[in-house]
Amino acid sequence: MLLAATFLTLSLALIIAYKGWKEDRVLHPGGHGHTSIIADITVNLGGIPYQEHCLTCHPQGKAVKAVGKDLLFGKDHPSISPHSMDDLGCTACHLGEGMARDLVISHGFKADGARRVLSGEDLQASCYRCHELKVLKGAEKAWDGFRLFSLNACDSCHNVEGLRGGRYGSDLREVGSFLSLPQIQRAIAEPKADLENSIMPKFSLSPAQIKHLSYFLKSRTRELFHETPMMRRAKMDSQIRAQREKLEKSFRPGKEALRGGKCLACHKYQEDDGFIAPDLTYMAYMREEGYIRDFLKAPRKRIPGAIMPWIRMTRQEEENIVRTLLGKADESPLRGMDPKHLYEILPEMSCSPGRWFWQHPAEPCQLSSGILEEC
Repeated sequence: MLLAATFLTLSLALIIAYKGWKEDRVLHPGGHGHTSIIADITVNLGGIPYQEHCLTCHPQGKAVKAVGKDLLFGKDHPSISPHSMDDLGCTACHLGEGMARDLVISHGFKADGARRVLSGEDLQASCYRCHELKVLKGAEKAWDGFRLFSLNACDSCHNVEGLRGGRYGSDLREVGSFLSLPQIQRAIAEPKADLENSIMPKFSLSPAQIKHLSYFLKSRTRELFHETPMMRRAKMDSQIRAQREKLEKSFRPGKEALRGGKCLACHKYQEDDGFIAPDLTYMAYMREEGYIRDFLKAPRKRIPGAIMPWIRMTRQEEENIVRTLLGKADESPLRGMDPKHLYEILPEMSCSPGRWFWQHPAEPCQLSSGILEEC
């Protein structure tokens, strides 16, 4: 059985190699080998020279299709001004393996597909490999992905260059070098699909938002061409300091404090709902101030196994969040209620009755427990 399996494996490998060789002969004809007709170009990206010969089959970047021994050329490459193919080459944006001479390998269809050729709007996944992370014309969807990454508190668990970075999730600084766009999208849409023990929650994101997130993450690669590692590190530290100063000035006690602390990415508070973590609207009635402060500093110390990460914040940010959560105690008709009855009612408030409480505080309401007859 082992010999038969080995024979079949070798046969399959030979068939694939022969098929690739035939395709290569069609695209690179000639009786003296291929090296004399390969159109090599060398480009300089981020101070690193890259060599590729994509233009051998795609002169001036034209689309091409092999039909028998003939090459049928399609439309010219659209204008990429102010960029130039002479400066960028092809793989800087389209990916692929620029030095491969096999049709399948050169287009990145082998292995895990991390180098699969990009086209159409998927090209936005390459923009921030060269450009600084800021609003960029032509990369609106990738920028939206960066914005979503921050708004959904992804950086509270995951580490990504340019953001604060977490320590609970996988390191995403080079995720674009190892995963394809479909793989990244699958990991976001179904966190437990490949890792059954994953504690990453499933966020309420539309397919378009997941695609935009994947564009941003795909741009996080081993080599970012617009700056050196030292420049990137210095800029990241500067951005973190500036962001903290802005937060301390802007996020006073109130809903903005919870939004700035990334709480609303998962938790519910009044009409805002992350659909993942518990309702914080009535937290003041369930927990005392000391408990809330301790939980913010070390969630798993208070609740072993809690999936909420520790979030880096300044003392002022922490104070604003605590004051916000405790401040609701004076605004609710539940103030002063017997603790036993309050405990029995509050768990139901994370569902529809709780939302009803907030919207209609003075109207009669009926809970399944029958404890509270009037709010």
